Amino acid sequence: LNVDAAGWAAASPRTRQALLDHLSAPRAVEVVVEVVEAGDGRAVAQARAMIRELREASVSIALDDVGAAGAVFSIQAFRDAEVVKFDRSFLDRPRDPRDRAIARGLVAVARALGARTVLEGVERPEHFRLAQELGFDLVQGFLHADRNVVVEPEAG
Repeated sequence: LNVDAAGWAAASPRTRQALLDHLSAPRAVEVVVEVVEAGDGRAVAQARAMIRELREASVSIALDDVGAAGAVFSIQAFRDAEVVKFDRSFLDRPRDPRDRAIARGLVAVARALGARTVLEGVERPEHFRLAQELGFDLVQGFLHADRNVVVEPEAG
């Protein structure tokens, strides 16, 4: 579920609490709220406040658009996320050794923290192969329509 941090901040405390109660209720399928840390300082502060409220209510968080232009990399948000979704910009320069090192390192950190990793924007077979090479758990994109596919990292 993608929730806009500005909308969250604009909602009354009563409305936010009602949503938190609903999101944290036991159910057969876990709800994960996607949060984007991007924009100006106010937008980032709103996202961080929303993350704090979600965590306090034990709602699962996906940190969305990691690596996107304008995104802010907050160690706290990264630490709190159960899912870390990497922006498709990691596909722009697939052979750049520095970009690959960053992606591999962030995937390793996410795993060490117990988070699952997703690479967004996977639309071609070579994107899927790159996701495998970099060690992503899941991919999202038009190559696989609406479903996520588990990626087994290659040995080596």
